[in-house]
Amino acid sequence: MKNKFIQPSKDLMFKNLFGIEENIEFTIDMLKKLLHYNNNYFKDAKVINSIKLNKETIKNKHFEMDVLLKLKNGDLINIEMQSEYDKEAEMKSILYATGNFYKSIKSGEEYNNRPKVIGITLVKNLKLHNQNKFIQKYYITNEQDINDKMIPESFYIILINLKVECTCEYYEFENWRRFLNSENKKEMYNISKTSEILLKAYKEEMRFMNLEYVQDFRYDEMLRRSREIRHIKEAREEGIKEGKKEGIDFGILEGSTRKTYE
Repeated sequence: MKNKFIQPSKDLMFKNLFGIEENIEFTIDMLKKLLHYNNNYFKDAKVINSIKLNKETIKNKHFEMDVLLKLKNGDLINIEMQSEYDKEAEMKSILYATGNFYKSIKSGEEYNNRPKVIGITLVKNLKLHNQNKFIQKYYITNEQDINDKMIPESFYIILINLKVECTCEYYEFENWRRFLNSENKKEMYNISKTSEILLKAYKEEMRFMNLEYVQDFRYDEMLRRSREIRHIKEAREEGIKEGKKEGIDFGILEGSTRKTYE
């Protein structure tokens, strides 16, 4: 029986290409073309949520974040792939980005030395915001003055609409966008011929796609939605747990504040 084609934007295929340490060259190449940072910025970068994608881990499917990249200077970049971007997917993006920002600051550390945290979500079906723009960036802003931003150099979220062609500023990312939108093997191969790195990515995706346990993995909407809900719940619970721990450390929970003033 002929193996079915699995789109590179599907969560398991995306995780294999960008979310494991062995394939970090694809992650860095895509980010360089999207963020316009030089090679030195990505030197010694690591995928810190890398996982070995074998029959057992795929069966359990407990990956949480798709990609969490840590740079040598401490900066964190979270990349998520969403087939559909609705309110639940947006909540997930925000929880991951803010959670990474919180965890990046160590107790007693100078806030001026805080690392940068960037949340990037790639979307195939954008149901919110401006649906005709390729890229949209979100910061914490003043309600009356959107140019008045809080820590714009340290924290922001990027939304990428894969159904819209790249603007001139991001033309280098266009072939990655087309690659992720591939609907069949022939289309993906033709796009991959545009560069050496994409051809290598194509070969890796074909290798992974043809594994029996990858072919057997269920890519249905109901399964995706249940994972979305579970991830949001886990992110919330993690935030509450971390907040309580931090509160106890500073003596502001379990009556410690009250005892100080008695």
